[in-house]
Amino acid sequence: MLYCSDETLLFRILFRKTKPAENMKPITLTTDFGYDSWFVGVMKGVIHGITPDATVIDLIHGIKPFDIRQAAFSLMVSYLYFPAGTIHVAVVDPGVGSARRPILAVSKSYMFIAPDNGLLTPVLLDENPCTVYHVTNTDFFLKNISNTFHGRDIFAPLAAHLSQGANPAETGRIIDDPVILDGFQPPAISFNNSGLKSAITATVIHVDRFGNLITNIPCSFFKESISVTFAKTSTTISGLRKSYDSVACGEPLLILGSSGFLEISVNQGNASERFQMQQGDNISITITN
Repeated sequence: MLYCSDETLLFRILFRKTKPAENMKPITLTTDFGYDSWFVGVMKGVIHGITPDATVIDLIHGIKPFDIRQAAFSLMVSYLYFPAGTIHVAVVDPGVGSARRPILAVSKSYMFIAPDNGLLTPVLLDENPCTVYHVTNTDFFLKNISNTFHGRDIFAPLAAHLSQGANPAETGRIIDDPVILDGFQPPAISFNNSGLKSAITATVIHVDRFGNLITNIPCSFFKESISVTFAKTSTTISGLRKSYDSVACGEPLLILGSSGFLEISVNQGNASERFQMQQGDNISITITN
């Protein structure tokens, strides 16, 4: 006997008519659900139950639990590598079941679905203009909504409907006050007449699994010379390098990383441990033109 507590979902699974696969918009998933639980699989089941031919891509499910900033960074450095029309679903949601809003952000080329907790901050800064909706239309949700798993009950079905061509304007009302986290905006940089900029303060926006410190300074900011000072260890690193092995093993370096930002690294070592710095910490940087 086939049983399903959500009759609406069951009806769609058995009797739906869908669009051809070539018309479906691909969907990516970013979560902190890990790889050893049923959460991600169930989200995919909901998506395929509504849109069986959907292309669903696992971007990352190893986000640290509740780490909104890590999820924001991961999405920021990834979304542009997907084809236009992709729907990016990001669920790191410590406020699930509270008054926090589910939101849909629509740019010229992409759609982003997430809780309104700042996760979409870098996307909203980069994708301008971007229309943001507070999603309230329950026609796009499962019938029974839990207070603890909106990834399954709200975000996954919403993505499935949008993949089929649902109109974003029908999902809810436009808002102009989505949550924006600090630290992702690059600091203002200007040079004096001598070409020297006094020390500015950069922020570590991400520490990757190798311990590299990725700052909020875009690669495009740099001219010729740079130095970074670490107050905790009384260490200064000067000059940009082209590769990690341009210094001896165990030595620190500055490099313009593949993420598009200035990166502080240690060749085959851990810069986070070496300089006692973590995500959110500030660094003093001097740039000369």
